[in-house]
Amino acid sequence: MANTVISRIRDWKRNRRSNEFTFILLSQFALIAIYPLGGTGEGTLPGAFGILAMFVFLAGLYRVAEERQVRTLAVVLGLLGATTNVFVIFGYYGPLLIPAGFCALTYMAFVAGVILWKVLSSPKVTRETLYGAVCAYLFIAFAWGVAYSLIDQISPGSFRYTYDAGKHLAWPDYSFFSVITLTTIGYGDIVPVGSVKGLVMIEGIIGAMYPPILIGRLLTLHAPPDAP
Repeated sequence: MANTVISRIRDWKRNRRSNEFTFILLSQFALIAIYPLGGTGEGTLPGAFGILAMFVFLAGLYRVAEERQVRTLAVVLGLLGATTNVFVIFGYYGPLLIPAGFCALTYMAFVAGVILWKVLSSPKVTRETLYGAVCAYLFIAFAWGVAYSLIDQISPGSFRYTYDAGKHLAWPDYSFFSVITLTTIGYGDIVPVGSVKGLVMIEGIIGAMYPPILIGRLLTLHAPPDAP
């Protein structure tokens, strides 16, 4: 009986490790799909959606990171980052929103870094390794979106619509602009204004260079040894 239980636990851990990035990737695509519906405007709905996204990402990180220190730091950063959305729920848009936004940005960058490190330290290239690479790519886009929203709070007018310069960007628009920039699509409906253009250029360069550099690095790390 005890051996059966131990065997099932081992099988569960093995299956968990073999699908560690699938949950995160599916969560990311699901949140992207419903974000325009759940995150538009201001108030309770976008704030609650932001908290949901934070904890979904935290749950995904728990599946990837087995180190206790990494998990603890992720929880602390996630809770601090979630305060931004708590402020939004209660209609607060004062100065405390800026440090809370920096916490959210740090959290997203931390998650992206942990996932990318797990991908590069994987003993072999598998389907899950590729899923992890895509997860890190999307987290980079999310982190840049948080950075853009933070910059627009500090310096209003850093981003504007080309078809309506007086319209204020909603929360999902920064993530949308970030994804479009990272993937180098560039629809042109939202444009940066002023010094923020430098940050946008850096994201565009990362978006163009990330796939070939990461693929090349994975092939180099896990290439079969030369035959004698």
